[in-house]
Amino acid sequence: MHYSISLQTTEFRFLSITSRKKLLKHCLLRVEEGLALVRLGKHEFAVEAGKLLWLPFDCLTSISYLPQTKVSMLEVSSRVQTKLPTQAGFVVLNELATALFNRLAQSDAPHEQKQDLYRVLLAELPTLNPVLQQSKLGKRIAQWSPEQPSDLEKELQLVLRVREARRRVLSGGKLETVINDLFAGDHVSFSALTESVYGKTSLK
Repeated sequence: MHYSISLQTTEFRFLSITSRKKLLKHCLLRVEEGLALVRLGKHEFAVEAGKLLWLPFDCLTSISYLPQTKVSMLEVSSRVQTKLPTQAGFVVLNELATALFNRLAQSDAPHEQKQDLYRVLLAELPTLNPVLQQSKLGKRIAQWSPEQPSDLEKELQLVLRVREARRRVLSGGKLETVINDLFAGDHVSFSALTESVYGKTSLK
């Protein structure tokens, strides 16, 4: 069922990547645990635990949820009459909105029983002031290259390497070439890493 506003919490055990498309709803993403990488235009932004990112309706985006990441996503229908921010960016909720968001994220009650909470939270959303600024981690990830040494955590680099392999394969690259370029031709390491990061041995 489609609601004018709803919140859902999701856990990702493995790397999960959404296709690049325009959003059909306004979205407010909060990372509870782990890390999400959100691509907006030519740039990608790191959303770390505790951070919130506003994504307006019709925004062209793709999101990579890294393994062991938990997120809460508030979705607002594009048909609501409330005037909401039209620019994407990181936001900070006031005390009231934070309390409402937390209550909704932690509640197992049916949607109908949370209508009053949603109504108040919706009224607070127009006060958001999205600011799209790259964090220190975001800058380091943006500069990462599989061919260059990096000071990023080893586990994060492995995830980025698997993601890059997936991107190349989906772009038409030959699997053998990808394994040679990114995994030094080691098929065993490639399969083991892909399964542990992506949850399956195939990148498609």
